Amino acid sequence: MSLKATALGRSVPLIILCLLTLPCNGFALGQVPYVQGIYVQGGFTIVQGKMAAPVYVDSNDYAGVVRAAADLQADIARVTSCTPALSHDEKGFGGNAIIV
Repeated sequence: MSLKATALGRSVPLIILCLLTLPCNGFALGQVPYVQGIYVQGGFTIVQGKMAAPVYVDSNDYAGVVRAAADLQADIARVTSCTPALSHDEKGFGGNAIIV
């Protein structure tokens, strides 16, 4: 028997053991969903109709936080085809805003 075949023979049981010990919820099956496709009383609506909740971030915040807010704005636009306003002014964004 060659050295390669022996090494492979030893690693197969280890690979199978690793696969069997993966967490059962690794694929998030059976988890309670927290994102709804319909409005529920008391829920927060990111996009309703063609109106998106504005994203507010203080322009004096850390650069990474300001960039994360812009990335969130882009992600919402990609998923919903509706781009939310990115605001640095805390006045006038209404009662339904995403505050970063």
